[in-house]
Amino acid sequence: MRTTTALRLARLARVPAALALVATLGCAASGLTPIRSNQPVARQQLAPEYRVFYDALADYGDWVLIEPYGFVFRPRVSWNQWQPFVDGFWAPTDAWGWVWISAEPFGWATYHYGDWFFDRYQGWVWTPGLDWMPGSVSWLVAGDYVGWAPLQARAASRLDASPAAANTAVQFVPMARLGSTDLRTYLVPAPRIGSLLTQARPIRNETQVEGTVVDRGPPIAMVEERSGPLVRARLEDLVSVDLGLGAAGPPARGPAAERPRPGSQADSIAAAAREAIERTQRAAERAASQAQRLGRLPNANPATVPVVRPLFGPRDRVGARSPLGRRRAADAERGTAPDTTR
Repeated sequence: MRTTTALRLARLARVPAALALVATLGCAASGLTPIRSNQPVARQQLAPEYRVFYDALADYGDWVLIEPYGFVFRPRVSWNQWQPFVDGFWAPTDAWGWVWISAEPFGWATYHYGDWFFDRYQGWVWTPGLDWMPGSVSWLVAGDYVGWAPLQARAASRLDASPAAANTAVQFVPMARLGSTDLRTYLVPAPRIGSLLTQARPIRNETQVEGTVVDRGPPIAMVEERSGPLVRARLEDLVSVDLGLGAAGPPARGPAAERPRPGSQADSIAAAAREAIERTQRAAERAASQAQRLGRLPNANPATVPVVRPLFGPRDRVGARSPLGRRRAADAERGTAPDTTR
């Protein structure tokens, strides 16, 4: 009996190899050559328009597979202690409302494009999007406190929905301190967040800016009633490169074997793409460094704040793909009006 079983297992073990051989011979017989790619699997599986994020964020985290959502970005941090929208500050602006200024080099992408969700095994992970947002969060007010939480347009299959996990997704500060660059100093301790959540109400201060639906956050005038006058900051774009859409070139730091033949037009395009990615990375690190410096200044209200908003080439700018655009569409389908404070 053992001999028979061993023979069956040995035959089964040869099946995948045999199938691969048949597929190869079939391609050879038909005159086709199997297509192979040296690109990382995660990059191949991302939609072409999102591969620029793979290239630009490769130094700051990992792309992990979470089914059924595909590959998502996990920052290289102490994942069980870290949470988004903490290391940085909110800057008041005229056009966009409250803009998140990140002190993390990956923040130019993860806090302004796409969505976050919390996976109990991987921690906070990010899925990319194309529409720039002042900060991909939902806003809350609880008395004299204002809070924010990452927009979660999709929920992971292993989402931790416990009250403790829900509390860590929300941050509160006294409303009078929302415009402070040393914002982290004023964050409400975790044990108090639960009590604030019981009295919190949402703020939906939505408008369209450059064709995208954005949430401007708490009206700046309402915050100024507690804080006094605030300078409206001007956004200083540190990079103006065009990252394009559907870039199929190699990653910025791929081996030479992955690059097109030297001297070809494809090689020139790939070289330009790598240069654009590297310029974006340098600008992001410079922006994070400036934000860190501002975060050490108590009660600073800078007139200019650094942002990194690379161009993605011409495209439809209706904003339907943004988190708020999807949320507005869901409200319309349910027939519910947003709770908006202006």
